[in-house]
Amino acid sequence: DGSCGATPPTGTFICPLQISGNNSYFGEILWDNTNVSFPCSDYSTSAEQDACGTTSYTLPSQITGSNNPQMQYLSGATPTSLSGATSIYIGAKPLLIENQQIQTAFTPTD
Repeated sequence: DGSCGATPPTGTFICPLQISGNNSYFGEILWDNTNVSFPCSDYSTSAEQDACGTTSYTLPSQITGSNNPQMQYLSGATPTSLSGATSIYIGAKPLLIENQQIQTAFTPTD
C-alpha cells in the first residue's frame, strides 16, 4: 500500500500486510539495514546469525497477544512459532511476522 519504509532510508523497515476479507489478520515484513556485517556467521547467537543483524525489534501487541503468532524468513523457510516472544532480532534478511498461522508457507518467486 506504499507505507513500507524507514526515515531516513536506513534503519528498520516495516511493511504492513493485509489479507482481503480477513480483518483479523495482522502481518509485517521487516528488516534493518543499519547493524549488518557479513558473513552472518560473525554474530554471537544463532538468532543474530539467522537475522544477519543485531537490531532487537519489540513485537507489536497484535503478535504478542495472539494465540498462534509465527515468523519466517522470505527464503521459503518453515515458519517458526513466536508464542511467548516479546522481541526478535532483525537484520538484512527480510522476515515475515504474522498473528495467525496461514495454511501455506511463503515461497519466493522471481
